[in-house]
Amino acid sequence: MSGTHGSAASDDKSAAVRSDRRHEAELGHRIDEVWQRYRLPIAITELHNGSTRDEQVRWLAEGWKAAQEARARGIDVRAVTAWSVFGAVDWNSLLTAR
Repeated sequence: MSGTHGSAASDDKSAAVRSDRRHEAELGHRIDEVWQRYRLPIAITELHNGSTRDEQVRWLAEGWKAAQEARARGIDVRAVTAWSVFGAVDWNSLLTAR
């Protein structure tokens, strides 16, 4: 489950997507779908959108809220993580390049 990955300057559609409040409901719906299909513990990982800091915080907050609401409905959501919490040092070579 991920947000918009383009920058606002280069992607004309991203502003419309970010301003659309349906995302929170859609994320909750996706959590429900995954739970109904697999009935396994859920971790929402790499919750990020490539936008402004404010939009990134908003998206993370919406993801956290959707996870809390899912848990309140009895869905086993165990984790919510932000993308690149500690930075992405050498991510593309998995620390194998010198």
